[in-house]
Amino acid sequence: MKRILLAAIILIFATTSFAAELKFTWDYTPEAQADIEGFKLYRDGTVEEAILTPNARTVVIPRQTDKKSHTYHLTAFNAEEESGPSATAIDVYSTKKPIRVEGTLILEVIE
Repeated sequence: MKRILLAAIILIFATTSFAAELKFTWDYTPEAQADIEGFKLYRDGTVEEAILTPNARTVVIPRQTDKKSHTYHLTAFNAEEESGPSATAIDVYSTKKPIRVEGTLILEVIE
């Protein structure tokens, strides 16, 4: 299998405690898509969501309500192996106004 590369920037967010969902968006090359069977989104090192479609480019998940900061990363997988992790996106618990930062991996707070 070709090496699957998920490039991403490090994102740090100050998000409002009232946000209900987090939206992750990513991109990859058409050449890599041939080897991808799906994606996994991890929260704090544990699989949060297994996105099984190889053409997926986004996922929306419920935001944690524990008033703690959480780290997220994405991997691609096929039957034989799983890619290394993308860069980390951090949902920082804060009462400040939410922001949106765009890059290869985007975490968007949906109110």
